[in-house]
Amino acid sequence: KLNWQYEPASYALKICRRYTPDFGVLDETGAMAYYVEVKGWVTDAVERRMIEFRKTYPQVRVVLMGAAELAKLGLVEFKYTNHKQADRVARLRQALADA
Repeated sequence: KLNWQYEPASYALKICRRYTPDFGVLDETGAMAYYVEVKGWVTDAVERRMIEFRKTYPQVRVVLMGAAELAKLGLVEFKYTNHKQADRVARLRQALADA
């Protein structure tokens, strides 16, 4: 069982005012362990914001979840994993890992 909070924190960025991850997952002590960002699709602005966040706050862990991850959890149907944006979410996840 995960303990979580909805939009628990917001971070200042240079290219836009703020970035607020969707969810925060708490560890067993109640401290923030990592954030989860849920994206059905990714725009250029979202991609720039996520990459800037990663470069500005490299110590803060964010897990990006798209259709494939949500389907594995049973939260969306697998047919959505074939959507043209599914690949873009996967590419952004890799870009964040490389940043």
